[in-house]
Amino acid sequence: IKFAFEARHCANGLFLGLVPSLFDVFTDTFSAKRFITGDFYMKTGNDSADFAIENCTAISKKTTITHTFDTQSTETETCYARTCWETDPIFGWIVVFLIFLPGLYVGFKLMTRMNQRRREKLYNIFSEWSGVKNRWIVMLLLV
Repeated sequence: IKFAFEARHCANGLFLGLVPSLFDVFTDTFSAKRFITGDFYMKTGNDSADFAIENCTAISKKTTITHTFDTQSTETETCYARTCWETDPIFGWIVVFLIFLPGLYVGFKLMTRMNQRRREKLYNIFSEWSGVKNRWIVMLLLV
């Protein structure tokens, strides 16, 4: 099998693999920061008492009048819009945990594989010793 390095393969790998992954990590990190430190959110509701919460500012009040000709009735509905400053640190830290979860998984797998190889090497070294009295050293080191 002949391996030939071509720049277009490298560019395809970067464009199709690395760039989307970096964009995903950046947007997830930005979202987590906004959840933890806070941001303005727009809320709408039909009752002005719903927005009696601190850190809220009124944006608009929209009144809709609906007239039905067949029943000769008129209905009025008022909708209020506010911007409120909110934080959600629990969801933000969940997002941070999910960002680092794949790295923790890979690190755990590598660690267990390295421990398995170390145990196999030690067992091979100490199993060459003859005699039953030295077997307890092998078992002690493998634990």
